[in-house]
Amino acid sequence: MTNTNMERFTSETSFADFPSANNQDMVIVGKKRNGDLWHLVVDGHGRNIVIDKLREMNYLDVMEAENPVDIIYDEIAKIADTFGSGATISVVIISDEKISCYWRGDSTIKVWKGDNEIFASENHDDDNESEVKRMSDRGVSTQASWAPKIISSTNLTMVQKNYFILDEKGATGVKDRVNMTNCLGHNNKTGGATSEHHINIVPGFTYTMVVGSDGLWDVIAPEDNLLAYDTATQMGEHSLMRWEQEWNYEYPGSETTISKLGSRDDICVAIWKGGVTEQ
Repeated sequence: MTNTNMERFTSETSFADFPSANNQDMVIVGKKRNGDLWHLVVDGHGRNIVIDKLREMNYLDVMEAENPVDIIYDEIAKIADTFGSGATISVVIISDEKISCYWRGDSTIKVWKGDNEIFASENHDDDNESEVKRMSDRGVSTQASWAPKIISSTNLTMVQKNYFILDEKGATGVKDRVNMTNCLGHNNKTGGATSEHHINIVPGFTYTMVVGSDGLWDVIAPEDNLLAYDTATQMGEHSLMRWEQEWNYEYPGSETTISKLGSRDDICVAIWKGGVTEQ
């Protein structure tokens, strides 16, 4: 922490976890030796090999690294076989000077300066054109599927989403497929690098940072004001309500019907609010 005697750094962090039957999300918040705050979100999928390893790691040492996600990636890469097992990872480190974001996968990070959203991490998935090209250039094939898309607080539709086929077991024909282009696990076959983005903190403004698994973000509607939620528990409960509500299901050429989303995903989220106030 380096703010002068004429400035005061304010900081408030909260985090919450709403596991489903899968119980493959994890959120941890801590502090580096120099006082900087760190926030970790991981979202496991497939077999539990990767998420189980992530739950065993000592993050107090890992977060001292310049890029902790690369350290974690290398540690997961040592596992002998992670076929069909993986996890997203997002890390946000906050000092009184900047907000540093690192990620692999689709556990989105968003940052607001005052009331204005100034950053949203670009997910590593089939909506990311550069990532889709990277996978295509490597010869990775895709398999079409469908996923719900929230279009308002009461309405949803279905959109086509692609899975990426990373590997196949010859004897059984079982495919290792994943709906993202970059993550931990899967015998390191997604490739790619850790994305990062750094935001300088300007004195006199209040900043808000939200990092969460897709179980949080997938049910957020375009009109939702996330700044209205003071704590991670409040925001997580909002998404939990959305998973459980009835929706107007719209699809071109069909009548609107009433539907539920079905089995919900794990939800985890961390929120930080703060900034440097001028005295």
